[in-house]
Amino acid sequence: MTTKRIKQIKREINNKNAHKKYRRRISTPKGDFNKHVQRPFQEEFKNGNFQNDIYFSMSPLFIIAHVYIKNILLCAWPALLLHGIMFGVHCLLTSVVGDVYTAPAAAFQLLFIAYAICLFFAFRKVNDHMALYNITMLVSKYNINQKFLTMVYRSPNVEENREIAVMDHYRKKFNKYSLFPSKRELALEEQQYQRQKNSKKESVRQFAEMRRQRLSINSKKEEHIAAKEIADWKQARYGGENEYDVMVAKYKYRTVPAIREIIGKSSMV
Repeated sequence: MTTKRIKQIKREINNKNAHKKYRRRISTPKGDFNKHVQRPFQEEFKNGNFQNDIYFSMSPLFIIAHVYIKNILLCAWPALLLHGIMFGVHCLLTSVVGDVYTAPAAAFQLLFIAYAICLFFAFRKVNDHMALYNITMLVSKYNINQKFLTMVYRSPNVEENREIAVMDHYRKKFNKYSLFPSKRELALEEQQYQRQKNSKKESVRQFAEMRRQRLSINSKKEEHIAAKEIADWKQARYGGENEYDVMVAKYKYRTVPAIREIIGKSSMV
């Protein structure tokens, strides 16, 4: 085996396992968030009008209130406390010294640094929690592109099929996270698996294995092939830009080298 081939094999292994080198333990929210999941088409599935029960997502109100606002306030309390103390000192000195007193520039700089540090950790926590919500939603939608393609080919009239329209909406909504997973999202799934694989509860271990299989790189490879085929079909039928090429241009930056290799191979098909 040549040196060039060995280097190629090493590069492929490093690309595939790049997310495992994510050193930081990713923050995950506590509690059951299933009650905050919106299922607007569940009745359609129960009535037999829809074949799949995968059309659900997190409530926007929950995301705004419990993910963004709550985490920002929890992480920013040191800066808010410092702000309050400095304001109190300022009021006290103003009452003692009078209008002659002016706040030093260093105080504003200190306050700015405190807010900047707190907001950095706040948004890092927000991104961690959003990563968990997104990959959890993908467990049921891991093959939505393949399901969509199958439904299109089996449907005698695509335009009249209501479920195809709904599936296309959710497919495009989650393709960013399904086809172009970030290093953080892949690392979080790996950390989740490592925590749950040795659980005493068999149901937890089985769910961990199912998630690992559904959200694996190989599974995403099949989704990329299906997404490319859907984009080519849409372009041939309706014209316009190629949907897959637009997604690649928009989201390629956020994903890992192993996915970029899949993108390169799918684009050549």
